[in-house]
Amino acid sequence: MNGVAFGLTYEAASRRTALDRRRLALGMALAEHVALYPLAYFVDRYHPARGKPGVPPLLRSPRAFVQAAWRHAIFGVALEGTSGSRLNSLYGFPRMRDLLSDVLRVRAVKKVLGKSYSPAPVVGELGEPSRSVWIVGAGLAMRRSDWLRAGGLDEGYFLWYEDIDLGARVTGSGGACTVVREVVVRHHGAMSWVRLTRRRRQVLRLRAAHRYASQHMSRGAAALILACGPFGYLIGVALDVIHWPLDIGLRRSGTPKSAG
Repeated sequence: MNGVAFGLTYEAASRRTALDRRRLALGMALAEHVALYPLAYFVDRYHPARGKPGVPPLLRSPRAFVQAAWRHAIFGVALEGTSGSRLNSLYGFPRMRDLLSDVLRVRAVKKVLGKSYSPAPVVGELGEPSRSVWIVGAGLAMRRSDWLRAGGLDEGYFLWYEDIDLGARVTGSGGACTVVREVVVRHHGAMSWVRLTRRRRQVLRLRAAHRYASQHMSRGAAALILACGPFGYLIGVALDVIHWPLDIGLRRSGTPKSAG
């Protein structure tokens, strides 16, 4: 709760000041540390382990103070670790063409060819409840009762389509999704899936797209997704061959690879 309250306070302060957001986040985190550290008095006085060997009084411990200051500094840096740009979190449900584009790596192919790719269009307006949209899972919040009623995330998915499936089940049962303008969620995208090989990512995407089509479209759609899998795999291998010289150059220069 302390972290949530601090995040909300920071976001409100950042809207009302012209200070650099990174400096503001770090300064507020350290200020909170200094302001709240005296509360360690109550830990020293009432904690069950007080006075035991290896448990020095926190309030009079320089080591504990510096350690807590370091943790707050890390929290402040992580809080504003992005450029501050806002990414869309509201999308329309994927159509059959979107699933096929995903399986056949159309986005990656167009990127190689220097062309742009447009995902499923945004439906509705920010702040307006809609039954035609889903919310990116990294910034998703629900009432516990609604979560339990919907059955939570389907564990049959892994990394892809689980948030789209949840949105489809919520809206299909009469609920709605919306984006709150005042809330900003910081998310370090692709931190998990970049550790997977490209082929592993592709197989997981195929399975997820097939499962989504089976549950929310038709058997024919699911069969078509499955039939396109081998072609998508070959396209992925061809893209790997194209990326191979670039990856070697990046490794030699020490530049991290793209998550694409």
